Amino acid sequence: MKKAILVPGLALVLLVSGCSGQGAAAQKFSCDEISFSISVPDFVSYKVHNLDLSQTGLAIYDKSISLAVSGEDGRPVNMTVQYNENSDGNTMIEKGKMLAELTPDTFSIEEFEIDGLDSYIFRFSGQDSVHCDYMLDDNSWVVVSYLSDDGGLAKYQDALVDSLKSFKRTDNAG
Repeated sequence: MKKAILVPGLALVLLVSGCSGQGAAAQKFSCDEISFSISVPDFVSYKVHNLDLSQTGLAIYDKSISLAVSGEDGRPVNMTVQYNENSDGNTMIEKGKMLAELTPDTFSIEEFEIDGLDSYIFRFSGQDSVHCDYMLDDNSWVVVSYLSDDGGLAKYQDALVDSLKSFKRTDNAG
């Protein structure tokens, strides 16, 4: 039986930001009108939180909400989740395609349709990371990233890509 612990300060942050997450094998997130879920392998560490990076001066986009950050519980892979909006669209896709052409041995980008969304899986061996940008529309997207501090991400690649491909919209647009 799972128990929920409500932290009053966190509940206030969640209500103020309009964003939330619920822990389980299929992690659910929401931000404003957008909600989605993704299956997270048990070897992945993360902490659900909500930080409006647009208000901290850390955002490079018009709106940027961090929904989950790396956990610190000793698991071999960490996950981060971010929701972004930008009037110029997702400029990282074109930069990623260019980087993949210039350094194919260390960087790759694959385009997929995941849950009806144009999605781009980036793999960067130099940072031992894999992440996916899910384009919600021309100017907004969700980024789910998996990273490893110890260089051991390669043995988890297949499971992590399967996880990234499990993304599902759960709002009315999904």
